[in-house]
Amino acid sequence: MNRRGIYRFLLFSIFGLVLLAGAVIALYQQQHTHEQQETALMEKYHLQIHANALNDNLKYLLYSLTFLADQVRLHQPFNDREGLDILAQDLLSFLNTTELFDQVRLLDIRGMEVARANYNDGNPTLSQQDKLQWKGDRYYFRESIKLGKGEIYISPLDLNVEYGQVERPFKPVIRFAMPVFDQQDHKVGIIIMNYLAENMLRQFRKADASTEADIMLLNSDGYWLVAPEPAMEWGFMFPERKKQNFGEINPDVWHRILQSENGQFYDDNGTLFTFTTVYPFGSGLHIPFVHIREDYKRYFWKLVSRYPESLVPASMRSNHGFYLQWFTGMALAIVAVCALLAGSIEHRRLATEAFEEKLQQQAMTDSLTGVNNRWYFIKQASLELSRARRHRQPLTALMLDIDHFKKINDTHGHAMGDKVLKETSRTCKEELRDIDMFCRWGGEEFVAFLPMTTGKQGVEVAERIRLAIERLEVTNNQTISPTISIGVAELDEKDDIDSLVARADAAMYKAKKGGRNCVEFLGKT
Repeated sequence: MNRRGIYRFLLFSIFGLVLLAGAVIALYQQQHTHEQQETALMEKYHLQIHANALNDNLKYLLYSLTFLADQVRLHQPFNDREGLDILAQDLLSFLNTTELFDQVRLLDIRGMEVARANYNDGNPTLSQQDKLQWKGDRYYFRESIKLGKGEIYISPLDLNVEYGQVERPFKPVIRFAMPVFDQQDHKVGIIIMNYLAENMLRQFRKADASTEADIMLLNSDGYWLVAPEPAMEWGFMFPERKKQNFGEINPDVWHRILQSENGQFYDDNGTLFTFTTVYPFGSGLHIPFVHIREDYKRYFWKLVSRYPESLVPASMRSNHGFYLQWFTGMALAIVAVCALLAGSIEHRRLATEAFEEKLQQQAMTDSLTGVNNRWYFIKQASLELSRARRHRQPLTALMLDIDHFKKINDTHGHAMGDKVLKETSRTCKEELRDIDMFCRWGGEEFVAFLPMTTGKQGVEVAERIRLAIERLEVTNNQTISPTISIGVAELDEKDDIDSLVARADAAMYKAKKGGRNCVEFLGKT
């Protein structure tokens, strides 16, 4: 080969290598960006799972507190020894009906305990007179005694303190307090309930174990409420552990987290941080005749996921040289064939997955209403029932039946009947939470399972659905307003899916016999 031929060969070779090098770099950048985005999206998903675990329904606590405040007004325990004994028994009976509280206390205007009921690991007892304590110097007493009628104080999440010392083993609590008044509307003291927050934190820790990232819960001052290492938690409760603070250890990261409600970023070490803000006592907890302080946004938690650089897939840490060396040894023809072959396979795989996904969706949903069908509902409900039993959490079933549906079909036609079914299912879904399960059971019947919901709360949900359906107007050449009858049943220890649904169905038929367009509750057997 002459000099010109060699020169032309080298020129073509260099040109080809430059093109290949560009392709390698572009492929690396594309893969790197894709895997970064995939990791970021997965961390957001995991964080949302944990945020949902914290979304506990605290309305029941507020209703309980207002009920006990009314009992104080009724029995006048500060002026009548018999009234005090009756109230003390009421407190004891209250703890016998729930596992949510550690203590319920009545304090006088000076902060001295007058009556105190202790959960005592499921064997509630009343404290003897010589065991009652003075709490006038505790922050929650000072804050709550200043409140007016109908106002409620909710404390930050911290550890229970007995006789001036942090109780061991640690007992995380949130205190709900309300001033109490006599029949002449004179303030006579406060009623306080200690909510056991350990169950909430335990659910948070177990919410999702599929991520390798560290999931942390921090209070507004940067102290760990849930940390990768338990020894790092509750630093604000102990003077010797004041330095165990996320903000002190990671000041730049903490500053960025405080700047916005939620977000995601990499620090200088390549660690991926994902965070969101939780307001545990937001305005959504308001109930009639009760006022929660309007500055609830001053108290918040930061839910933070930390995904270290060491966990990032190896392909994201590969350098450009590796790709260049790999591609240098490949021939252009092989690259072209592989690219065509990979494209063909990928196209076929995507088409197959899309077809399978469509078939799976059809197998899970009701073709008319688009909600879950009975088969898929039973499959999901079995898992939820097992979870409720394992964690000893309440579960409530609703059976919903459209009133006079046959008459609607006969009078207005099947097209109108189909539209009523669609609008009814859509309205029900709008009134339910994302974690609730809902399906078309058959004909004009629908079933819903409400996780972590007591029978009393289930009746409230059912009544909300009933009112929403009552306001519904379905138009198809003419307009009708359907109504619905709903039966409610709470999970009993002997229940399986069939018996729980059967009890909800029996309650629904009771609603039918009672005149329709109403809600009936069937208690535990």
